[in-house]
Amino acid sequence: MKAEYRNAIRSKTLIREALVKLLNSQKDISSITVSDIVKVANINRGTFYNHYNNIMDVVEEIENNLFEELLKLLKKHSPLADVSDFLYSLVEYFKQQEKNYKPIVKGLSKTVLDNLILKFITQVKEIMPNVDEIMILFIINGLTGLYFDYLEGKIEMSLDDLCKQCIGYINNIIASKTKEKK
Repeated sequence: MKAEYRNAIRSKTLIREALVKLLNSQKDISSITVSDIVKVANINRGTFYNHYNNIMDVVEEIENNLFEELLKLLKKHSPLADVSDFLYSLVEYFKQQEKNYKPIVKGLSKTVLDNLILKFITQVKEIMPNVDEIMILFIINGLTGLYFDYLEGKIEMSLDDLCKQCIGYINNIIASKTKEKK
């Protein structure tokens, strides 16, 4: 893959940041226009169209960046071998990115978020083909739902406390599955 020029990287970063700012101030993505983005990013319309065809292309790039980061964490830690390390790594990543993801989760449609989850589940199944599929679905959908609820302000606890509770629940699920097999 060809390396991007610094100006292209800068422009794309400005566009993504502008979208996040707009999502933070408006209810959802359907009310945001390219004109809004270029105004907030302080770039011209042509610059936007040099990099993206439409706003959903920007959303897709944000989604792909998140997916890449989650995949790195997944490959670094075998999540079901050591749930704690994997979840603590996720929590640290999400703490660093919370200001970016909070408006995105609030502003994007459930379909976009569901597609990201499905993509991640597919990847987990490829990396760990011998793990029970229902358990993978249960854990990932549960963790994702809880994290989205946290970002939307529906959960009144710290991300660290939520992580500790989730680790306990997941360890219990894994322990009971292990007992079933014996």
